[in-house]
Amino acid sequence: MDLIIHPSTKLQFNQIVQNSGHALIVIGSDGIGKTAISQMLITALLDISIDKLGSHPYYLQISPESNTISIDTAREIKHFFELKTIGTKRIRRCVLIEHAECLTVEAQNALLKTIEEPPLDSIIVLTVGHEQLLLPTIISRLQRLTVHRPKYDVTEKYFSNIINNPKKVSTALAMSNGLPGLMHAILFSEEHPLLLGIEQAKSFLKASKFTRLTLIDEYAKQKENLLMFLQALLRISESGLQLAAQKQDNKGISQWGRILNAAYKAEQSLLLNTQSKLVLNNMIIEL
Repeated sequence: MDLIIHPSTKLQFNQIVQNSGHALIVIGSDGIGKTAISQMLITALLDISIDKLGSHPYYLQISPESNTISIDTAREIKHFFELKTIGTKRIRRCVLIEHAECLTVEAQNALLKTIEEPPLDSIIVLTVGHEQLLLPTIISRLQRLTVHRPKYDVTEKYFSNIINNPKKVSTALAMSNGLPGLMHAILFSEEHPLLLGIEQAKSFLKASKFTRLTLIDEYAKQKENLLMFLQALLRISESGLQLAAQKQDNKGISQWGRILNAAYKAEQSLLLNTQSKLVLNNMIIEL
């Protein structure tokens, strides 16, 4: 398995390959590498190489557009599953839905029957960072694969074997807070939603309290974007707290600890469907 993966995740992975259901949810922090692990799992189930996955006739990968997956896309998935497949393998067709929390409620309801009764030759895989945003009726019908964060030294060694630049690897490790997917994007200049969120979070932290308050309306427009911003704020504060602890900087420890706590509380409140503007306002007051 040419992936950086936590041992407990690898154990679950192997168990699912040996005995997979027909509907699976891959859960983990944004930036941890859920898509890469999902694709590796799918290639194992379809018994093909990873380089052939994109051109496989019975593979469909869905990503959000403008942070939304609509009911029209859910209908497209339903139609894809209605097509006949050929072959004798147990699993011959797969749909991967990235960031399934972006499915609208209507789209989730439309997908429910497909998730409940997918064709026997097929599997549907959902990746999600915040399972609270999915309907309980969806969650209860899915086999689970939890993606845990690998140890820092394992992640550092993995990327050091790819890039012979210790300083670059060390910087990327700190920026990503050890999340392999995000670290890969940083090192290889790939687009990643969290990278944009990190730049936004950095600007937010540099701004005055007054400027932050004026940004509330803009940041609160879309829940998924706000969650990504809060995830980025968590990554930055975790990294800052770790660095301050290494330097025994008590002032820095206190400052980053306060930011981390405020961002975490804001994220949890948002997941409980608290109004976005209220969440941001309360967080800014605590910073």
